[in-house]
Amino acid sequence: MIGGYAPARDESKRAHWLACVSVPDVDAGLKLAAANGGKQLEPVRDIPNAGRRAHIADPLGAELYLFRNPAGDPPDGDAGQGEFFWNELHTPDPAKAIAFYEKVVGYTTETLGVGPGDAYHVLNSAGSGRGGVTAHLPPGVPAHWLPYVRVSDPDATLARVPKLGGKVLVGPANIPDTGRFGVLEDPSGAMLAVMNPMPRQPH
Repeated sequence: MIGGYAPARDESKRAHWLACVSVPDVDAGLKLAAANGGKQLEPVRDIPNAGRRAHIADPLGAELYLFRNPAGDPPDGDAGQGEFFWNELHTPDPAKAIAFYEKVVGYTTETLGVGPGDAYHVLNSAGSGRGGVTAHLPPGVPAHWLPYVRVSDPDATLARVPKLGGKVLVGPANIPDTGRFGVLEDPSGAMLAVMNPMPRQPH
C-alpha cells in the first residue's frame, strides 16, 4: 500500500493529496502545532493496523497528517516505479513555514540557490532529505504540499494525461543534477508531480 483516496470532507476545497509525516508522538505534535500557529482540522484518529494520525494545517494553510506507526518507520531506500518519493511545500512565506516544521516535526533546513526568487529549501531529518520548500505559488493557488511519484518515462506519462481527462501544468523538463519531471492535474483537480530522478550520489 502506498496511498489511498476518499471523498472530500469539505467540497468547497479543491481535490488534493494529503501526505503523512512521521512524528514520535502525534498528540504532542498536535500541541506543538497549535502553539506555533497551526490548526487542527479533524479529531485525532487511530487507524486499525496502521497507526495514529492528526489532520492539521500549517500557519499558511497547507494541510498534512501527523502520523505515528507503532511498528516504527520503514528503513530508508530508493522508491520503486509508481511510488511516492518526495514532497514539496509551495507556500507564500517559506521562512514562516520552515520555522513551523522545524519546531513541530524537528526538521533541520538546508537552503539551495542564491536569491529569494530561486531559493529552494530542503527539509532534513535523520541525515536524509525528506522534502522541499519553495515560494513558487501561482496566483490564486493556496499553499499546498505537492507529492512526487517516480516514473521511468515522464514524457510518456505526461503524454497520456490529456487523453485521460487531466491537464499537464509543467514540463516535461529537466532539473539540473536532479532528474526529468513534470506536474499534472488529474480530472478531479488534484496536482501531482512525476519524475525520473537521477541516481543518488554517494556521500
